[in-house]
Amino acid sequence: MKIILLLLLSITAYAQNTKGTYAYEKETSLSTAAETVSLHLPAGSRTAKFVGATAYCSVTCTVTLKRDGTAPTTTAATAVKLNTTSSGASVVPYYSSNVGTSTTVKTYTLSAGEEKVIDLADKGLLGGENVTLVTSSITGTARLYFQWREY
Repeated sequence: MKIILLLLLSITAYAQNTKGTYAYEKETSLSTAAETVSLHLPAGSRTAKFVGATAYCSVTCTVTLKRDGTAPTTTAATAVKLNTTSSGASVVPYYSSNVGTSTTVKTYTLSAGEEKVIDLADKGLLGGENVTLVTSSITGTARLYFQWREY
């Protein structure tokens, strides 16, 4: 009985601390150009933890995962809330992002038509931090997707 009570209390505490689950996807038709999608968590915000990300290119391309560049200022987008009870996201997505110089985490090479799942399950953002996916310059379609939880 004590175990059940502790489990229920843990679930309740988790639910109260979770602000919500969100996603952002940007699909772009490119003509000898690259796409850059950044997620930025403003300073003083709650924390965010990633569920994951995906990258797709209709032609062979590279996609680079980066973090913690200078905060982007263009072009802000709106995250989609995946829980009907969630309030708006604290994380701000940016496409065609002008995020500044950042640290490269990993570069992936994608074959034409391949969708790459990027495991970010143990990664997160604190206030003032950002994460970015950047495609190489291509003529084709690129689709970049992030999903995260806020606490």
